[in-house]
Amino acid sequence: MKIYEDLCNFFRSIELKLKIKVLICSHPKSTNDKKLYKGFKIFKGNTSEIVRNCEFVMHKQSSSMSFAVLNFKPIIFLMNNDFMFKDHGQYKYSLYLAKYFKTSLFNINNKIDFEKFKKSMTVRPSLYRKFVSDYLSSKKNKKNHQIISENI
Repeated sequence: MKIYEDLCNFFRSIELKLKIKVLICSHPKSTNDKKLYKGFKIFKGNTSEIVRNCEFVMHKQSSSMSFAVLNFKPIIFLMNNDFMFKDHGQYKYSLYLAKYFKTSLFNINNKIDFEKFKKSMTVRPSLYRKFVSDYLSSKKNKKNHQIISENI
């Protein structure tokens, strides 16, 4: 699939420029990760531990973002051209999250602006705590469906 080829190319560029190893935390139900992420070390079932010990998290619509927030790790939001032109809902949601955290949304199909990339690795603790309160914890006076309905 094209998205995985694009992600691998993006990750290789990150590895070369930043001199780090990109680790893939795979979805628990995924079955063909080695084929999709050729050349990358893949982890399954221990995302929270991997995120706790990483420098930053790159994701496209993943629960790893929640682990990054809970561990105050920088979050890099990723998208590709298909998000923008074919899956506008995911694009809008990713854009919303990037704005929420006052950071950038990176298109993996474009050349990486490493200056912008490094600036995006800023953790704003007050926004992270707000996100935990708004989205990762329950409100005693509201049911979950009410919170979700208000934020859609």
